[in-house]
Amino acid sequence: MEERLAPGSPFIYNGHVYGKGFSASNKGTALSLTEALDEPLRGMKLVFEFSKAGLVNSTAYTRLSGSTRLFVYGYIAELDRQTIRAVPYVVGDFVERSGPLPIAITQWQEVAPQAVKQFA
Repeated sequence: MEERLAPGSPFIYNGHVYGKGFSASNKGTALSLTEALDEPLRGMKLVFEFSKAGLVNSTAYTRLSGSTRLFVYGYIAELDRQTIRAVPYVVGDFVERSGPLPIAITQWQEVAPQAVKQFA
């Protein structure tokens, strides 16, 4: 597994993290999610670092703060013997559902970038 870890490699993490920098008193722009990893990477720390500018709603500040469990899809930015520094593409809650989703069945669904206010 360690031979496959390299800068630029995408990966998925679904587990516990500790969010830092999400309080209103943080005047900086840096945010982080960290966790000490278990086997097979025991002794290493996973650190997701990103900017406040990447948050798309105000709920993120409370949801990502402190001790929490999250689903993260990201890529490895930097790697050494003790730390995996990563950048998230997506952070959220992984929702398992046994039944169908409560949406109408369609052949095609699309959200144009112009419809998302953060992309205006």
